[in-house]
Amino acid sequence: MRVKTVIIVISVLSVILLEGAALAIDQTLLLKLLELKRESYLNRRGELSIDITPVYSQDKSIVPWTITKNYNYNLNTNIRLGLSDRLELSVLVPYTSMQKEVFTNAWDTYRGSGFGDPRVSFQYEMLSEKVNRPATYLTGGLRLPMGKSYFDGVPVNELAPGSGYYATTWGLSFLKSIDPTALFWGFDYQLTFPRADYNPADILGYNLGLAWSLNQSVNLSLGLSGAVVGEDRQIVNGVEQTLNPAYNISGLSVSSNVMLSSGLFVNPSIFFGLTDEESDFIFSLGMSLKR
Repeated sequence: MRVKTVIIVISVLSVILLEGAALAIDQTLLLKLLELKRESYLNRRGELSIDITPVYSQDKSIVPWTITKNYNYNLNTNIRLGLSDRLELSVLVPYTSMQKEVFTNAWDTYRGSGFGDPRVSFQYEMLSEKVNRPATYLTGGLRLPMGKSYFDGVPVNELAPGSGYYATTWGLSFLKSIDPTALFWGFDYQLTFPRADYNPADILGYNLGLAWSLNQSVNLSLGLSGAVVGEDRQIVNGVEQTLNPAYNISGLSVSSNVMLSSGLFVNPSIFFGLTDEESDFIFSLGMSLKR
């Protein structure tokens, strides 16, 4: 499976490079690639954007005596408002439908659906781009445990759409454009707050990519993202114990951004997981309306 995935990725990369397409990773930045000549990729004061993104993902894992298959269908609605020419506020509301199939002696199927945990975040332009420096953006956000979780009595044979934990994420993003190309990179740290006797792992993420527009209405992109996931810990008989070791995840995305009309964008994206812990495949088809 992994060998086939790598072959597919290499083939896609070759085609994209031959066509002179661009590389990128961050979805929020990607929606702004057609506006590279602007000083900032953020919404200006009073500007409003609504992003609606259906997402499908699948994953298969095999360990001794057990096969697990996961299928997720998400509909993410993200509302972004420019509070000033340098500050943007966003609210993301996810809806998810999940299915898990587990085989030991026979196949068992688990399902769940509902609204997940909403996220409130901001992006602030700390430094504007100049000839000798990239634009620098500070990002911060809070995940609210409002989706139904196992803390709310979801049966063990059902899948919960919510995590049940507060989490905050802080990071820096960078943008350097050399018309008609743009280079992106950044990192962030997610801190998940403990609840009851369980302390979920913190996550250190990174992303990088390069992008350029094919014309005034279309661009293609590709990027690499990854993260180091820490240890889950739980208090047992008054002693904190590690439940699993830290591990790495990474993946490669191939995307396109198409401007259908003024203020209306479509963003198809394909993601290939490069590690066993990452999802095998993710496809999304986002639509962004800006007013």
